Amino acid sequence: MWVVCALILFHVPLYGSEEDPGISLEVGVNIHQESGEILDRVEEMRIGWVRVDVGWADIEPTFETPPRYVWDTADAVVAAQKTRGRKILWLVSGTPSWASTNGKKNGVPKDAVARERFREFVRVVVERYVHDIDYFEVWNEPNLERFWTGTVEEYVNCLLIPAYEEVKRVDQEKKVVGPGLALLHSSARIKVDDFFRILERYEAYRYVDIVSQHIYEDRPGDIIEQFEEGNYECL
Repeated sequence: MWVVCALILFHVPLYGSEEDPGISLEVGVNIHQESGEILDRVEEMRIGWVRVDVGWADIEPTFETPPRYVWDTADAVVAAQKTRGRKILWLVSGTPSWASTNGKKNGVPKDAVARERFREFVRVVVERYVHDIDYFEVWNEPNLERFWTGTVEEYVNCLLIPAYEEVKRVDQEKKVVGPGLALLHSSARIKVDDFFRILERYEAYRYVDIVSQHIYEDRPGDIIEQFEEGNYECL
């Protein structure tokens, strides 16, 4: 399954130059773990970005010492994008059952061991794909219980800060994207405004290079109109 996403609007400078005062808009697709022929359709559409979510639970499904990582799917997805010249936004998400407070992907890393393993996971991913991926988004829609059952404070301390530190430890030029909230007022466990207010309290802006937010519109044109009107809330 793949979805054409106007939600991948993270590569948008808010201020233009004197020569080009407008914004630069790039659109991508959320391909999840696709690495097959469907990517040819993406190429035909001349889409330059893909968002990939081969998560922590996929790559480190079992607790072993030393850690044993399963790279088959991730390597196939990255290779497929390299072949087609796509830029990759890598989604860091999905707590393995052994590390999760509730045994599910939306659980909080349950203890110091799990939190340290998350750090290691982020580091080895960045190291493995250091020549292939420059952008890493920390979690998917953590204001929805479907994806994150923790608090905003736990998102900052257990996910965002460790991920940022490990990404930068490998390469200072890599970009950390977040928090990737869902602008769905009806089903959000934590309202977007409240989430950002708490992020500000913890000075989380120090750990994000590019702010991302997921908006959902019936008409993709609505998103373009928002940008033309100077409304950047979807960032």
